[in-house]
Amino acid sequence: MAELKPFIFVPLYIYPTETSWQPLLAAAAKHPQLFFKVVVNPKNGPGPEALPDANYVTGLRALASLANVCVLGYIHCSWGERDQAELENDIMVYAGWTVRSPGIRIDGIFIDESPANAALVGYVAATARFVRKTFANPATVVYNPGVVVHVAFYQAADFIVIFENRASEWPSDFVQSNLSKLGPELRRKSIVIAHSCASQGLQLKLGRRLFQEYRIPGQLVTTQAGYASWCPYWESYWDEMRRWYNRSITLEGTSAGV
Repeated sequence: MAELKPFIFVPLYIYPTETSWQPLLAAAAKHPQLFFKVVVNPKNGPGPEALPDANYVTGLRALASLANVCVLGYIHCSWGERDQAELENDIMVYAGWTVRSPGIRIDGIFIDESPANAALVGYVAATARFVRKTFANPATVVYNPGVVVHVAFYQAADFIVIFENRASEWPSDFVQSNLSKLGPELRRKSIVIAHSCASQGLQLKLGRRLFQEYRIPGQLVTTQAGYASWCPYWESYWDEMRRWYNRSITLEGTSAGV
């Protein structure tokens, strides 16, 4: 029987000042049983320097001090058009952070603009293999095509973002039809990012349903249109989700809930 703890997925695209990352740091410190996968993105990737600036180093060390936070470095592959050597260079920079600056921990890579075209399975799988070869410790690899993709993509990914869109699009026939193609074992490796939620009530309802009914472990549901600022209901959101964090999602023998 397969079990998986749910987690909140955070694209942390906010520049780290003394206070700007505090909503996340406070949530993770207050409830160490909650799990967060957090994407850091200094310059649409790691940037050309061997290390990010001092504010990023301070913020990254704060994240690394929290055992319930998995830190992922952002790269983008332009839907499969970016040269593999460029991707590998970004990955090596992130891996080098932990060597060059004690206290920084990068646990894997988030591959944004990941292709949905099944002909490019090998392209993104090669990137995932390079991540695991480059990092000293076992690394987490997350693809973000933003839609449901062919099952073959799941072979090299730890998780795939199957939805990144306005929350109002989640109930659409198109989304639900594609979602119905994912069995329990693929849903357990899936993430949903639903932004522009119309109200706090709808935000909390969708968050609960993703865990309880759809059996999808990773999520971010926010009333914000993007990721450059915190949702005003952030504290209520993770507090509500906390109720599910102490419960493993049992995937074997459960209904899909679509």
